[in-house]
Formats: sequence, structure tokens, C-alpha cells
Amino acid sequence: MNLRLLQRKEIDDEKWNNTISSSHNVNVYANTWYLDAMTDSKWQAWISGDYEIVMPFYKKYKYGIPYISQPLLCQRLGLFSREKEITNNEIDAFYDKLSSKVFKYDILTNDDFPLKLKHVTKENHVLNLTLTYENLLKNYNRNTKRNLAFARAVENHHVNENTDIKAQIDFLKDNDPTLLLGKHHLKVEKLINSSISLKNGFLVSVVENDEIRASAFFIVFGNRIYFLLCASDHRGKEIKSMYLLIDHVIQKHAGENKIFDFTGSNIKNIAQRNLGFGASVESYYHISFLWLEKVKNNFIIHLRIDAFLSLILIINSNELIQINFA
Repeated sequence: MNLRLLQRKEIDDEKWNNTISSSHNVNVYANTWYLDAMTDSKWQAWISGDYEIVMPFYKKYKYGIPYISQPLLCQRLGLFSREKEITNNEIDAFYDKLSSKVFKYDILTNDDFPLKLKHVTKENHVLNLTLTYENLLKNYNRNTKRNLAFARAVENHHVNENTDIKAQIDFLKDNDPTLLLGKHHLKVEKLINSSISLKNGFLVSVVENDEIRASAFFIVFGNRIYFLLCASDHRGKEIKSMYLLIDHVIQKHAGENKIFDFTGSNIKNIAQRNLGFGASVESYYHISFLWLEKVKNNFIIHLRIDAFLSLILIINSNELIQINFA
């Protein structure tokens, strides 16, 4: 199989994005504008034919050693094919290329095939919005309904979609317990501004007496609404502001042929919150590769074969003459 390695500047944006959009496992993360924002336009790709199959990746260096990591806010990448089913041989060819010139990789993939590679199955939560809001509301669990009622009862506590973009970005950054948004704020700001200029990104906040208590960033792409970033301050957690915010977006898009994609989570309390809105579970994979493991495994295999082939037993009068493990 003939695969080409292309640097970002060599990639044809129109052909690439057409392949992503027509792939059966289409997602927002693999678009050129999204990857550009999250990698400072430093991503690369393996490509088959005239963009029939593509595989983006983010190659970095540490102490001069090359490795591949998952870009920030890219829940899953992997292989994308333009109107064709990817065969197991094609999958193997792409992953062999991916591991051929790096020391290690840790990636999250959307590839829904039997994986021979070392992998861990992870959970994502999604909610089909085709039902009416009344029917969606019936599927909320008791705890979610209770939290929502509590949030609605708080005085001057409501959703606001017309707030200052900078104020919301600052709020998300200031209330991020992981501190990743502060570290990568330029990338996040570029993603938010790019998506808003493309008219597929939007910010929603919940305010109490004009003070932001919760904020979230969404992107609509294909048939999905991606719930990409969210944060609440201490008061917002107390008055359940995030429940009000999520319910608002669900209510706004209820009855549409769309899926609310929670973009996670494998964290127990967040997973419980997502499932409480009636979400279902879909799987994706964390795949890891380490060059030393491959070398070690190959070394052990060859050692065993060599030992077996070079084991010379010359028995003379029940005497062991030579055992050679060289």
C-alpha cells in the first residue's frame, strides 16, 4: 500500500476536509482549522491515494526524541476514509507507518475495528435529540430533575447567550481545575474565535445577578453538538448552574436530527451527570506504542528461536557435551 507523509503546509485543505466530512466516522476534531488551532499548525498526516484515506497526527520532540501525542481537546482522531470501508490490511499499514519513525505514541482513536494494538476502551456519552423536549425531559433521572429544579428556583439565576466572549474565555480559564486552559489559552482562544467566525461555535453562560456562575463552549459540526469546554465557579457549583446550562442547550435543539456529544467522560462524577440527562454510551480507544516494548518483545522472540536452533546436544555415554545459547 502506497502511503504518503505530508507536512501541514503540503496538505490540500479542501480535499482533506471533504474526506473528513464524507467519512462514516466523521468528527469535528479532524478538520484542518481545528487541528491548526490545537497544534499551532504543526500536525502531519499519512495519506493514501488522492485523500481516499487520511490519518492526522501530532508529532513532538522531547530531548530530541520524537513521539506522537493527542492534541488538546481532540477526543479522538484515527483513520478517515472517503466513501469506502477501510480494510484490516489498510489499518495495519497506517499504524505501521505511524510507529515507524517515533519512539512512542499515545493516541485516542475513533477506529471501530478489532484492535491488535495495545489499547484501552474509553467511554463517551451522547444524547439523541430527535425527540421532543418533553420526551427528553422524561428520560432525565431523578437526581438531574431535582438539581434542575433547585437551579431554577435560585433568584436572578438564568442562561445568557449574549455575553462577552473574552469574559467567558477568562472565566473558563480561571475556573479550570486542571490548569490546562491557562497553559494553552492561546490555542483555546484561537479555536473559539475560529469556530465562531465559521458560525459553528458558540458560548453559553449562566449568570446570577449578572455574575457568571457557569460557562461552556460548543461546536456544531455534522449532526453533532460538541460540548467541548465547561466550568463553574464555587457558587455556580452550589446552585447547580451547569445543569441549567446543559438543559438549556438540550431544550433549544430538541426535535432536531442532532446528537448532543458530551465529549466524555471517564471521570465518575461527570459520567454520572451526563448519564443523568439520559445519555447513552459509545466507545473509543486509547492506543499506546513504545519502541522499547517492541524491541524487547522481538529480542525475546529471537533469543528463544536462536537458543532453540543452537541447542546442540551431543550425548555420548549419557554425557551432555554442549549447550550453546550464543
